[in-house]
Amino acid sequence: NIFSLHNFELINVIPQETHGGSMRYVVTRKKTKLIKKNVAKYLQLEKKNNVDDIKGCLKFKKDCENSKNNLIKKLNHYKNKGKKIAGYAATSKSTTILNYCNIGPDIIDFICDTTKEKIGKYSPGMHIPIVPMKHFYKNIPDVTFLFAWNHKKEIFKKEKKPLGVFIQRAPIPILRAIRVHPVRFDKQFLFKPLILGSKTLYCNSSSYEFGRFSDPKCLV
Repeated sequence: NIFSLHNFELINVIPQETHGGSMRYVVTRKKTKLIKKNVAKYLQLEKKNNVDDIKGCLKFKKDCENSKNNLIKKLNHYKNKGKKIAGYAATSKSTTILNYCNIGPDIIDFICDTTKEKIGKYSPGMHIPIVPMKHFYKNIPDVTFLFAWNHKKEIFKKEKKPLGVFIQRAPIPILRAIRVHPVRFDKQFLFKPLILGSKTLYCNSSSYEFGRFSDPKCLV
């Protein structure tokens, strides 16, 4: 509908692996290009999953709330046992999760990162300290929350030393433990995936942040 207002139309829909799953849309002036079969396919998938009506929105809301509650339960499970929890990589997608779930430094002790501009600052909104990787290696946590889950293959290829338990949260949303030798495996608290079709606004987390924050030491 937005495209139609400006004499544009959707001519192709291309699934992407970026950030654990997203969609690329191709838009052009009306009646200037052929519409690919993919468009009808994903529109039908959207209708099938009730993405284009209030029923689908309410289900999405419920799934997000369940995902949030399960994540908090998972982290509290470790914290109540006296475990140290750290975040791996200060990503923008983790900012969304941390703020939505209200997870702060009382749960996550620190977030490690390699980007010098981030080190010595705090995560937006929740103000979790961001430290260099050398701090991480000197203070190996009991549990590491992998915030850069879309780069998990590269990360685990690089990390050869025992690093305790890793937990991962994928953006569709899913929480699962991942086993990469010699990391221990925790198989509890699996989340149900949520499938979305075309025309849904898929934002990568870089464009979906919690606004600007006044704290000058926050990353924005």
